[in-house]
Amino acid sequence: FAASGYLDPNASIEREKANAEISQYAATQGMVLMENKDQALPISQEKGTKVALYGNGVYNTIKGGTGSGNVNVREEGNILVKQGFEDAGYDIVNSHKYDGEETSFLEDRIAEYNQELKKYEGQLNFNYVHNEPVYEDTEKGLADVEAAAKETDTAIYVLARTSGEGKDRAIDKGDYYLSDAEKANLTLLGQKFEHVIVVLNVGGIVDTNFFNGLGGYTKGDEYNRDKIEGLDALFLMSQAGMNEGHALVQVLNGTYNPSGKLTDTWAIDYKDYPASATISTTMEIHWKNFIRMTFLWDIAILIRLERKWHMNSDMDFLTRILRSIPIR
Repeated sequence: FAASGYLDPNASIEREKANAEISQYAATQGMVLMENKDQALPISQEKGTKVALYGNGVYNTIKGGTGSGNVNVREEGNILVKQGFEDAGYDIVNSHKYDGEETSFLEDRIAEYNQELKKYEGQLNFNYVHNEPVYEDTEKGLADVEAAAKETDTAIYVLARTSGEGKDRAIDKGDYYLSDAEKANLTLLGQKFEHVIVVLNVGGIVDTNFFNGLGGYTKGDEYNRDKIEGLDALFLMSQAGMNEGHALVQVLNGTYNPSGKLTDTWAIDYKDYPASATISTTMEIHWKNFIRMTFLWDIAILIRLERKWHMNSDMDFLTRILRSIPIR
């Protein structure tokens, strides 16, 4: 290792930079433009272009999953969405302090996030996702949103969700579905801005009825599935690694084409998924699924190998039924 330079700190830094560039390019190639109305995307590449950034994913951007999907990087190594726009020269208008304010809208949200994060200090492999308040319920949230909308016609809302081993989506508001606060905030942005771009910083599928209304849910739906008016683009950045903030900007502004493809079908209704009745994060359901799958797999192997086992009459009957079904 010493001869190859792997123990040389300077060589290590240069190698990390080169690998980060590879990671960033790979991230740009995996992002998916799910819907784009009224040519909301791409945004301008010109430095100084004004944008407004909202949502927990702006400053709490999730780079990867938990468990073995989590990779430690240097403290400055994870490029958040906010930093990505700053480094590209964009003017983030809700970082401005309006009417003599001591703090800006984004500074207030980041302070709330850091305060909540302190509760989890020392937890191993913990990926905290911040739940923002309803903007209109904060001291100057509504006034700041209205002031930002006078400076730019484009708001970008980044919705973040964590996921990983043993815990993917929970079928609750604030996880698979929008939280009440997220719905309220997106509704407000849809009313105030000409263009609203929703970016999904998620590792697992989430409900998108709030954007496209394909499920036909009526206003006041208990899971926030009714369509929010005024949303123009839906964009999947996924969990895009350490340089995700830079990669996202490069795709949103057209430097790279959003050429990624979905790896799964996103159903209109959660119940459309065959496993929806039994999938869970509880060990009881996992165990039931394990027993069911193990049993069926064993039967399939028996049929494939045509072994001569002494089965009771019920099992013989089941075998005859399964033998007529092609197993691939």
